[in-house]
Order: sequence, then structure tokens, then C-alpha cells
Amino acid sequence: MVNSLGKSIVTLAAFLLASLSANAQCVVINEVMVNAAGACDGACMPSTAEWVELYNTCNTPQDISCFVLTDGDFGVTFPPGTIIPAYGFFVLGSANSGVGVNLDLGTCGCTSGPTSQVGIFTNTGEQLAFANPTGVILDGLYWGGGQFTQTPSFTTTAVNGCAGVTVNLSASDPALNSVSGQSNNDGESIYRECDGTNVWLTGATVPTPGTTNAP
Repeated sequence: MVNSLGKSIVTLAAFLLASLSANAQCVVINEVMVNAAGACDGACMPSTAEWVELYNTCNTPQDISCFVLTDGDFGVTFPPGTIIPAYGFFVLGSANSGVGVNLDLGTCGCTSGPTSQVGIFTNTGEQLAFANPTGVILDGLYWGGGQFTQTPSFTTTAVNGCAGVTVNLSASDPALNSVSGQSNNDGESIYRECDGTNVWLTGATVPTPGTTNAP
């Protein structure tokens, strides 16, 4: 039997969990290492040198359990218990990224799609979307016109207790931001001018994975 105090604690825990999940639209893609330096740029799959930085724009922690990141060729399903702190950063990459990562694509067991595609971004034109567990895109970007014709959608596999989901990719989706240009030189990223803002820049010669972007 659960007493009134126990019921209150359970109710509070449920409320806090719901609050974490409800505001996950606060999470945005903040920086993408499209054209990494070194031999594992577009190679060494699934431990490629590319990486992605997410940013929590809200003053409360955000639970992104079972949310999805995809470019249409591969997908990442965030494992249960994945939480980004208030105004915090979260970096996806691998041991070959040369930066500190919060989620290692090579070892997490949370990716979908052919291993030959995991972690790779096309320098000249690509899209990247962050979606909730039902496949609704909350944030994303595309550069060089994207590759929507080649990859109009992606369906993840069920992993770590998270159900598979289909994410539809289209340049007409208002959640996807068009970015002018792309990174042409090794070691350059695509990034928001200031964390969480809608102004995107290309060609960052000093990328900032896990830390604030400099204007």
C-alpha cells in the first residue's frame, strides 16, 4: 500500500518527467562539422571524424530519449535517459572526431542505416533533421540545396526500447533552415552565429564543439 506521501512523490516524479519531455522543442542543432580534417573525414564508418552539436535553449533540462537525428542516409536514436542540461551542449561523434563527445556513434548501438553511411555528411549539399519520437521534425538545416530527391525520408530501426519511426524530409518543412554556402576547407563547420539563433554561418575555422559559438 502506498501512503499519501508516497503518492505525492510518485505524482511529482511523473510531473517532472513530463516537464522534461514536453519542452524538448527547446533543443536545436547548433553546429555541424561537415568537412572534418584527417583521414576519417567521410571514412572509418561508423567512427567518422564528423560531429554534431545540439544546444538546449531553455533554462530547464531536456529529455530527448528516443528522439532522432537523421540526414536521410542514417539515423541516430537517442538512448533512454539522454538529458541535456539547461543551456547545455550535447555532442555526437566518435573517437575519431578529435573532440569530447557525449554520444559515440561507433559504440552506442543506437544508429540505423548501412554502416557505410553512419556519420557521413556530404560537403556540397546535405540536410540534417532533429525529430521527436513520432517523427515530427523540431529543428534542422540544409545546405547546398540538400539531397531531398535522393533521401525524401528515413525510417529508423527499433533500438534500446525505442520504436522505429519515419522522418519525412523536405525543403518545404518550416523546421528546416536553409544555409547559404557550405564548408569548403578541412576542419570547417556550419554553425549558428550565436547559440540557438536563426543566423547560420559557414566556414568556421575554429569550431567550438561543446562550448558556445563566437559571433
